[in-house]
Amino acid sequence: MTPTCVRVPVLRAHTEAITVTLSRPATEAEVRDALARGEGIEIVDDRAGNAFPTPRKASGRDPVLVGRVRPDPGESPDEAGRSARWCLLACGDQLRKGAALNAIQIAERAGALAETVVLRPSPGLRHTRRDTPASSAPS
Repeated sequence: MTPTCVRVPVLRAHTEAITVTLSRPATEAEVRDALARGEGIEIVDDRAGNAFPTPRKASGRDPVLVGRVRPDPGESPDEAGRSARWCLLACGDQLRKGAALNAIQIAERAGALAETVVLRPSPGLRHTRRDTPASSAPS
């Protein structure tokens, strides 16, 4: 993956031009389908209607807008239209997705992980509670 972020004077959204290298070649339909199934991604890519991700469209919203999906012009697709390298444009509100929502999603995933994983101390590991004076700590 090769992202490029260009800082321009916009109120509150980042835009990145991204080149993705896949583990196997895929068609544009397969790439779009994979992106559309991604959590927190909204496809905004209407070439006929000239509708693509913009900072204004992303501002004040949680999803990252993705569009301008196309094969990397530096690599020719095969005869079936498959390519392993794809270019796309992504816009996201850095205050919502870039900070606040990311923190919530990380906390939710960490909480889900904590519910499924039982942590046990290693043999011989001694744990002292911080609220217990060192002199009365269990041995």
